[in-house]
Amino acid sequence: MTELDTAGAGVAGDPGEGGAARDQLAFRDERSRDAIVDAMLGLYHRGVPDPTALQIADQAGVTLRAVHFHFADLESLALEAVRRQRSQIEPLLLEPAATGALDERIADVVNRRCELFEIVTPVRRAALLIRHRSPTIEENLAFLAKVLREQLAGTFGAELDACADPSASAVLLDALDVATSWEAWERLRTSQSLTRDRARAVLTRTLVGLLAPGPGRAG
Repeated sequence: MTELDTAGAGVAGDPGEGGAARDQLAFRDERSRDAIVDAMLGLYHRGVPDPTALQIADQAGVTLRAVHFHFADLESLALEAVRRQRSQIEPLLLEPAATGALDERIADVVNRRCELFEIVTPVRRAALLIRHRSPTIEENLAFLAKVLREQLAGTFGAELDACADPSASAVLLDALDVATSWEAWERLRTSQSLTRDRARAVLTRTLVGLLAPGPGRAG
């Protein structure tokens, strides 16, 4: 192989120092972007629902310029944080509805909602601040509400079917939906300052009252 051939082979088979530098820069950029999103989520969990770019940069250990380089504005960063969390909670949303005795199904729903709401609450509070100007946030909130309602319909299908007529079934599902909503959990945990275990007990008692057989329940 001639000297020219050797030089040519090196260019084709090896990105060289310039290529390696670009790869390293891209890796740093990706790590920087992830760190910024993690910082946003971290601030939410520390009770800062509307952090400034400077707070995010300090939390992430990056420059303010890096925050603006990766995200056009704080709203786009908030959207990415919501998307990140949605991927984290999908296992709780996709798990099949529980079967078995009523008390077992109630316990399963309560356990799932407790875990889910404790995870999403910090980001949910932040999302509510910008939902009026963000169709994506609104779509995510609507998607979660739809999935959770469908879970209830699947888990308590027998009790819903036992209602005297379709309107009574719809009313029961509406009652279950509001009782197990994030808004109800937020009131228990924040406005009423209940512990997680006490809030869990309240939710269980509410579902038992709505679903357990009794005079007039099916009507």
